[in-house]
Amino acid sequence: MKKQLISTVVLLLVVVNVWQWWPYEENHTADSVQTSGHMSLLIIPLPDYSRKSMPTVQDPFYGAEAREQAKAVKVAVPVKRQAAKKTQDPFKNYQVAGILYKNRRMNAFMVISGENRIVKKGDIINGRIKVERITELSVTLRDTRNNQKRTIKLQ
Repeated sequence: MKKQLISTVVLLLVVVNVWQWWPYEENHTADSVQTSGHMSLLIIPLPDYSRKSMPTVQDPFYGAEAREQAKAVKVAVPVKRQAAKKTQDPFKNYQVAGILYKNRRMNAFMVISGENRIVKKGDIINGRIKVERITELSVTLRDTRNNQKRTIKLQ
């Protein structure tokens, strides 16, 4: 009895699905296009919003005078910004691309300013940055000049 009920429900669903998607003939107006089954696409004409039909507005902030004033103004670079450039982050161009094991020791595959390098614990990079520690997910570097430390995570 249970199998018969389930098979009847499945058969009913199949018949409803076929009936739903069965193509049929219908008179179409000039504004609609038949696509498939009961669905139709209605085409609605939209107004023309091109530049020719838009009214022109004179904006005092974007006129020729504003451009000339902008050219005439010269901005001086503050001294603080120049000082900030000198104290850039020494770890800015360091990325950890991978961690690998070589001779039972952990090594890191790093991209340093676009250059690929394999480093191990204790290596000094560019005569300044020392590799302090390598884990499965990160590399800890120390700047020998100012004793700054940074942990760079694996990307």
